[in-house]
Amino acid sequence: MDLSQLLTAENIQKQLKRYAWLWLKWSWLVLILAAALGYYLYQSKAKLPTRYVARLSFSMNEGGGADQGYLQQVLGGGLFAGLGGSSELASGNMGRLQELLSTRRLLQMALFEEVEMIYPEGPKKDFMIHHYLELQGMRKQWAEEERALANVYFKHKKFETFSRQENVVLQAAVGRIQQQLTQELSPSEILNIRFVSNSEVLSHDFINLLYDKLNTYYSNQSVEKQRRIFEAARSRRDSLEQEMDQAEEDYIKYLNQHNATAQGRYAESIRTQYLARKLSGEMEGYFLAIKNVETAKLALEQQTPLLQVIDRPLYPLYAERPNPRLFLFIGLFLGFFLGTSLVLGIQGAKDLMKFLKAQQAAKKEHPTEDDA
Repeated sequence: MDLSQLLTAENIQKQLKRYAWLWLKWSWLVLILAAALGYYLYQSKAKLPTRYVARLSFSMNEGGGADQGYLQQVLGGGLFAGLGGSSELASGNMGRLQELLSTRRLLQMALFEEVEMIYPEGPKKDFMIHHYLELQGMRKQWAEEERALANVYFKHKKFETFSRQENVVLQAAVGRIQQQLTQELSPSEILNIRFVSNSEVLSHDFINLLYDKLNTYYSNQSVEKQRRIFEAARSRRDSLEQEMDQAEEDYIKYLNQHNATAQGRYAESIRTQYLARKLSGEMEGYFLAIKNVETAKLALEQQTPLLQVIDRPLYPLYAERPNPRLFLFIGLFLGFFLGTSLVLGIQGAKDLMKFLKAQQAAKKEHPTEDDA
């Protein structure tokens, strides 16, 4: 039978009936495969816990910090180069904030804060890391695996004295949080952070605590920067005070030794005027330095927060619940498709091999002129 005979309508109809009967013959295998795959996907999703999503958004406070630009002008740009002005703080290094959010240092600050959280049996106050391990189910998982980590509890927050097991627990918690924490920066420089966990109260409280720690850490850095400006201004004032005292001493000493009125010399008069001008200049610089110190001190005392929260998470949080029924239908469809492909594909491969062998046999029995 050649290819033209195979493609006739009668033969195609005959083959379709043949394959249909073949599928019916092996339908039990197709149905078993579909049921098994559907059941597997259903159970895998049914065992997944509900995840609660907490979202928080914030931006840089445009009015935050102090006016360091003015201080740099009056105190000398070279002395305070690199400290940054208010425009720099207003624009904000949001990329740096994004990196800070997922660093172990900042997460440690949040994890080792003592907070009170609500459990079914009542409120409980403890380190956040203990709440996290309990509510996220990590301690239960370690207990089921009979791992010693299940019995590790932190009694202090001196990180440099942690034992090896305590470091393992800390790294496990930090690593899991880094996977659960996502962030997105909008074109208008609003940073949206998202935290997902197995507990509604954990998601809500942890993301708020993490933002508060970030705000405190970043603001403290700015206050320290402002404090450096204040200390530099005060040092400049003290230096000018010494120069003014020296000029005043020289002026008085010279007047006592050389009475210009009595001697009536031009040189003595010029020297007297020079010392008087020097004293006046030193006094003017000193009083300006005093003003600058007071300005820097006021800026330090009135330091405002650099971050401004826009939206905090509100109860009830959005719950991501798995849909086992959907995956049951997906499993049934995939199992039906794979089973049908397996049954018909094997038979199709056999028919193809049979056809090719028949073609080769026909060529040997009836060789063409070219073959001869």
